[in-house]
Amino acid sequence: MLPKVLLRMSQEDVLFVRRYHPLIEYIRNISAGNRKTIFFLSLLPVLICFMYIWYYGVNVPYWDEWDNFPLIDKVLTGNFNFSMFYDQFNEHRIVLQRVTMVILGILSSYNTKVDMYFSQITMVIMVFILFIEFKRLLGQNFMALFVPIPYLAFSLMQAVNTLYAIQAVAYYSVFFSVLTFYLISRLDYCETRGKLILQCALPIASALATSFTFTCGLMVWPVGFLQILISGIQKRLKIFMLCVWPIMGAATFLLYFSNYTHPTGSPPAMIFFKYPLQGLTYFSYLLGNILYAGRMVNLIAGIFIVLAAFLLFISIPFNKLPRYSFWIASFTYSFLAIFAIAFGRSTLDFEYLYLPIRYTTYGVVGPISLYVMYIGAVSDESSNTSIRYSKLVKCVFIVLFAVICSSIIPSYESGYSQGVFWKGHREKVAYYTYTYKMQSDENLKIVHPDPMIVRKYAPILENRKYSVFTNPYLPPLDKLTSANCTTTGFYTINAAQPNAHGQLFTIDDKQRYLSIIGWAIDDLKKDIAGGVYIKIDDKLFPALYGLDRVDVAEHLKINNYRYTGYNIEIPVSLIEKGTHKLSVLVLTNDKKHYFVPSVEVIVNRA
Repeated sequence: MLPKVLLRMSQEDVLFVRRYHPLIEYIRNISAGNRKTIFFLSLLPVLICFMYIWYYGVNVPYWDEWDNFPLIDKVLTGNFNFSMFYDQFNEHRIVLQRVTMVILGILSSYNTKVDMYFSQITMVIMVFILFIEFKRLLGQNFMALFVPIPYLAFSLMQAVNTLYAIQAVAYYSVFFSVLTFYLISRLDYCETRGKLILQCALPIASALATSFTFTCGLMVWPVGFLQILISGIQKRLKIFMLCVWPIMGAATFLLYFSNYTHPTGSPPAMIFFKYPLQGLTYFSYLLGNILYAGRMVNLIAGIFIVLAAFLLFISIPFNKLPRYSFWIASFTYSFLAIFAIAFGRSTLDFEYLYLPIRYTTYGVVGPISLYVMYIGAVSDESSNTSIRYSKLVKCVFIVLFAVICSSIIPSYESGYSQGVFWKGHREKVAYYTYTYKMQSDENLKIVHPDPMIVRKYAPILENRKYSVFTNPYLPPLDKLTSANCTTTGFYTINAAQPNAHGQLFTIDDKQRYLSIIGWAIDDLKKDIAGGVYIKIDDKLFPALYGLDRVDVAEHLKINNYRYTGYNIEIPVSLIEKGTHKLSVLVLTNDKKHYFVPSVEVIVNRA
């Protein structure tokens, strides 16, 4: 007797389910009967990613973002030319990133979190494209198996890129490559010349956008040619595109490498051939980087992806290639992009653990495409063209499915630890940027390797009220009211503790800085404070608050007090000669009140 679900199917569907019963029937039942659940589970990683940026993202330019900021100023003053967008940046020409940075920067007062959100919006569109192609390949039967794809696309293994605005180039490169292959897959011959030209122009325009995001984006041209070659588009249109595509690709390569110079500090171009084993190891490591954290497990995952891809490509019959053309192109682009990165960076990045993490995004579509092709292979209902080595393919698919699903939880664990670290780090960068006038060059090197860059462009940000200068680092004291109780805390001045009756501290030019280190909590809310001001007479100096003080949490036996530390280095040159009253003002957690200081210290500048 047929199961009830078969009574609601067409004869073709009944034969399909009978062949793979009970597994396919089970998957189909889940897909058909739990659409709301599937939609929610697919949407959840998107929501988590945007919440992740909201909580851990910090609005401050960091390192390379300072080198691109002058473009915004030049555009606003009308003192620019379009070649500035084309100028080489390290090994790359990041035209698209610069254009979006300028537009979003002007619209948002150079709020770098806006760039972070925007890069994830492109990923949302990309996942929607993947959904369309997934449904096109597999129909409604396997929608439940689509759920892991958004978790890979928005994996928090990409946390470094997610929380670093300039790394939007990685997301743009991946998005426009997928868009290019989607537009190629939608090519259809028509008699109307205008529509035909538009159809052909769109993938070419998308490929150009991909090329000018990152150097590995140039791989879109050979991969696009491969897709056109194996696709099932009409013969006349295919011949036309096979003629036009390489011409446009060659022109793009010539334009890209016109006046190109090898950047100082980068490995020699052919260094890969000198150390091929190290390069291939690095390539395998990068390929598995999206799945797990840890070099050895990444290396194993990368090797598994290579072997699984090889098995699949020798298993699919030649006449089935047009069916998989979009996914083959997406996988091949990801594969070649990672290889191009390994080719140029392998001998350098082994010395820096965090650098390879920046390349995680470029490999995100590879496992996704491989996963979808395996679903298509094991569910191929055409008995006349069934895949070779079917039993082995099904076994590898199960392993691949398990690997992808098992990588979800580690990605969130990694994302959490990276989020905590980078939020603390960027908040320090924001503080040093906001107080650049009183910071040493050593501190400003955290903001940018060249402190003079910060000193040159921070005043422009400040005058325009951009980025960290949009709002005060701490609310003005005249807008706060004094609290009725004193605060709990402790601090030292130049490594000496003030006594309860006040104390005289003498400083001179030899010391350079008046260093204050301490911790403070909100006694009203029994929570972390909202910030700390150091007051010298009538001058207020905001301190860097929120530093890790494990000792405080252990002493008070309250883990919530761990990030209650603060410090500040006030240049002696900003303190006039003579005696001054110094006090510590602690803001309440809601930043609406401040605690009256219990002790005032006398500082004498000799």
